[in-house]
Amino acid sequence: MGGWLMGPRGIVVEYRLCEAKTTRKLKRTLNQLLGAGWRSTGGVAVAQSNSTSHWWYYQALVRDQESVMLATSRSGEFAKPPGNGLGGLD
Repeated sequence: MGGWLMGPRGIVVEYRLCEAKTTRKLKRTLNQLLGAGWRSTGGVAVAQSNSTSHWWYYQALVRDQESVMLATSRSGEFAKPPGNGLGGLD
């Protein structure tokens, strides 16, 4: 789950929700995402599934336009954040 948000002063921010069934898997995934320019926001949320009684762990992450450009330029791709070039989203 993820998408784009318009932050303060017209800065485009990408957001993502990371989820895992175990803390070990969450930690592994978060370490990969943090290395790709993502920043965690808030604390870890924990929920128990009503149908299976398994625990799920969630962490919200964001990265700004500059981090997106830097991460994609390293991978050989070019990513342009959505928008009309005037500070607003289409």
